[in-house]
Amino acid sequence: HDVSDFDPDAVRVFLTLLDDKKMEELEPRLFRDVNKMSVVLEVEWLQEDCKKFMGEKIARAEDIETQIFWFEECSFVLKKFGRKDYMKLFINQFGSSDDSDFIEKFLSDFESLEAEIIHPLLQLGGSNSDVFLKALGKNIARNSHL
Repeated sequence: HDVSDFDPDAVRVFLTLLDDKKMEELEPRLFRDVNKMSVVLEVEWLQEDCKKFMGEKIARAEDIETQIFWFEECSFVLKKFGRKDYMKLFINQFGSSDDSDFIEKFLSDFESLEAEIIHPLLQLGGSNSDVFLKALGKNIARNSHL
């Protein structure tokens, strides 16, 4: 990776964090790049701070848009770095909430659904098989011309 691969604001924040040696509030839009730099450059204390930061944000995510944002960040970490611990934070927070609207958002297009995301979605759905059957039915109906 080259520094130009990252958002310039994220690079500035990353350098400040390295200097300060502690994570303060971070704009959510910069989180992915800051976290990615901490992994690529093997800054272990910052990786831990990023995980704590995400855990705090997930715990306070009350609206569906915020939940989707942090689920997508957890998904990115899972796919890019193979780290399940971030997704576990999300599942621990929302696994018993049985939020069909949230799950349906990700199941709305089976063709673009990535394999790594299926298991976490099943965990979030818990015993509510209806949300999965409903999404599957919609996809079959939409693709019945095939």
